[in-house]
Amino acid sequence: MKYPVVLQHNDQDCGAACLATIAKYYGRVFSLSRVREAAGTGVMGTTLLNLRQGAKVLGFDARGVKVPMELIDKNVVRLPGIIHWKGVHWVVLYGRKGRKYAIADPGYGIRYISPQELQQHWPNGVMLLLEPRRLLEIPTDDRDRVSGLQRFFERFWSYPSILAEALLLNFILGLFAIA
Repeated sequence: MKYPVVLQHNDQDCGAACLATIAKYYGRVFSLSRVREAAGTGVMGTTLLNLRQGAKVLGFDARGVKVPMELIDKNVVRLPGIIHWKGVHWVVLYGRKGRKYAIADPGYGIRYISPQELQQHWPNGVMLLLEPRRLLEIPTDDRDRVSGLQRFFERFWSYPSILAEALLLNFILGLFAIA
């Protein structure tokens, strides 16, 4: 199975990126800015409580639980879930794949880690479990439909004078390079 992952744009986005990743896993795409707003992501990132509240806004039933590794190995816990990695970062735990665990790290991508590494970096067993109860009922926002390239151009069009100066400077430098 190919696991989806939404990469974070900055250090504070890991929690919001995890929520967006799990929504994508269940077939729903939310823009990172919309998830960031729903989860109340600030300059210090996102707390477990903020993630829980943001998940509810996006149509999930969410609950914070403490889960021993044995229950994950026995598939008692419905995954994916969000775990607090090293106490400073949020990642999505997809579960066991052979001898390794699959995680979606928003700062890196999909990783496969050993049970020892999981235990070392997630010692408290606290996670946020999400059930997609009303996920498909949440209306689509315009921000969810905008592609990356379109968003890129929308930002530049809002600064026409800077864009014109940059193009003119590029043209002049191109002439010097030819000469």
